Amino acid sequence: MSQQLLNKVAIVTGGSSGIGASIVRLFLDHGAKVASLDIRQSAEPDSDTLLSVTANVASDSEVRAAVAKVVEKWSTVDILVNNAGVMDRATVAGDVLNPEWERCMGVNLNGPFYLIRAVMPHFQAHEGDAKGVIVNIGSTASVRGAAAGPAYTASKHGLLGLSRNVAWWYRHKGVRCNIVLPGGVETNIAMNSLTGPVSQEGMMEAMQRMRPYIDTMPGMLKPRDIANAVLFLATAEGVNGAEIAVDKGWTTA
Repeated sequence: MSQQLLNKVAIVTGGSSGIGASIVRLFLDHGAKVASLDIRQSAEPDSDTLLSVTANVASDSEVRAAVAKVVEKWSTVDILVNNAGVMDRATVAGDVLNPEWERCMGVNLNGPFYLIRAVMPHFQAHEGDAKGVIVNIGSTASVRGAAAGPAYTASKHGLLGLSRNVAWWYRHKGVRCNIVLPGGVETNIAMNSLTGPVSQEGMMEAMQRMRPYIDTMPGMLKPRDIANAVLFLATAEGVNGAEIAVDKGWTTA
């Protein structure tokens, strides 16, 4: 493997499974030191290049404590990948209860904001031109209204706006911020993140609206497909404010 990320320190949220685990492994293969933040305890032991931190990204205090652990171990942060996410139950807006809304917003939008705010002082403490990289994991729901329920969709739309804003305001400070918009990926996010029964009405409505795309969808993506896009954005110094769809062309229809 190349050493594109040699001695870079990366934080990857939701790093214990699915897309996050694939990003962690790819970054390690390319020479990075990686802190995997997840609400679940990682099965992998810590090492000189891997640090597992149990934290709920929806908690500002836990995020700050997690970043402090990373800085204590490696003195800095170079790359932040906001990957942790939860689904909603495809409930139509009029039936969404506060806990479902708040959970999606907490993990999918507040979490990335808390992490960005926590690492920014460490980015700006660097010397030289390349001071920090943020890669957010959005969704096709970041740009479409029928990919999920209103809580998930609003949170991913918000993450796109946050990414654009950070890319613009920090462009002269050497900080880049980009977002990846995955399509359907073979992961267990739905099974692991749902807290109640899926709304049949909402799911049928979403499926009906998405039918033209589902019928022509060229297959599911692998977590590694998303990880490869994240690696590109982490190393492509001229790319800032980009929105890269990794969906096999699904959103071009």
